[in-house]
Amino acid sequence: MKRLVLIGMLLTATGFGQETPKATLIDEIGKTSCEDVLARSDNLGIMLQEKRVASAVVVLYVNDSDAKLDWQVRFIQRALIGRFGNNFKVRFLRGTDKGKSRLEFWTVPEEVTFEKPDSITVAQLPLKIRERTLFQTETGDPCSNHAFAGFANMLKSDRGLIGYIANVNYPKRDRLETVSYYDDLFREHRISDRRVRIFFKNKKVPSNTLPTYSEYWLVPTNK
Repeated sequence: MKRLVLIGMLLTATGFGQETPKATLIDEIGKTSCEDVLARSDNLGIMLQEKRVASAVVVLYVNDSDAKLDWQVRFIQRALIGRFGNNFKVRFLRGTDKGKSRLEFWTVPEEVTFEKPDSITVAQLPLKIRERTLFQTETGDPCSNHAFAGFANMLKSDRGLIGYIANVNYPKRDRLETVSYYDDLFREHRISDRRVRIFFKNKKVPSNTLPTYSEYWLVPTNK
């Protein structure tokens, strides 16, 4: 009996019978609204924030007829930054599939390598800005209401960045109030207004586009 107990202890100590860590598919969605994609992104962000997983991979499969779904990768990346900051480890892959277009959300334990055949990495987190980049556009639509928070989190994550906010087609009577609005946001997010420039411009827009919107640009100081 003692010998059996000793063998059991040795097997436990060496990890015999334990499952090998592997990536786990936690969510999958097809064509859907930006609100739904945002909710799924929040679920993933909470798991990463609570350190239940070390990293994640988001795989976008698109067929030729659904090429426009590429917006989802950028949208999820920016939404995670806006809601949780720029510290997560997430890779975004684009694959091809003759079946239906879809998004897959995978969690990846530490020391596990995740690969998908016939896919390429198209984005990642943390996001590194190396050239003048339009980070996001805010239109007043609920799906873009995290734009400024993401812009602010990028500035806080990299002291080598400066920001530009281009407000397009804002009436002159609203401009002073708009600047005051941003000053309040700078204080709320603890960003020095010396790191951000605000300006206004007029631009012709398509008839199906909202007449006023704001562009958030990030520029490395060494560029």
